[in-house]
Amino acid sequence: MIAADMVPFMVILSCAMLGCTIFFTINLPSSREFRPDDTLGPFRPFVTVYHMALGIGQGIDMSTASVTTALIVTSFMSFVVVVL
Repeated sequence: MIAADMVPFMVILSCAMLGCTIFFTINLPSSREFRPDDTLGPFRPFVTVYHMALGIGQGIDMSTASVTTALIVTSFMSFVVVVL
């Protein structure tokens, strides 16, 4: 029963994480958190968003971020923490 209830939750969370990963990779190319590295390769941006969803880590460098990027960070964190 619980597994059937988790399917919609996981679909929504996966879509939100994938969308935010793509958004941040495009809009924060100079941020080290969203640049592929030697350890994780192209999965580095996804792992950063996964850590954001869990509340792990120092966050992302917002010094060069636009207002849109700041709004997406805020809405993603609110969505994950409050809604889901």
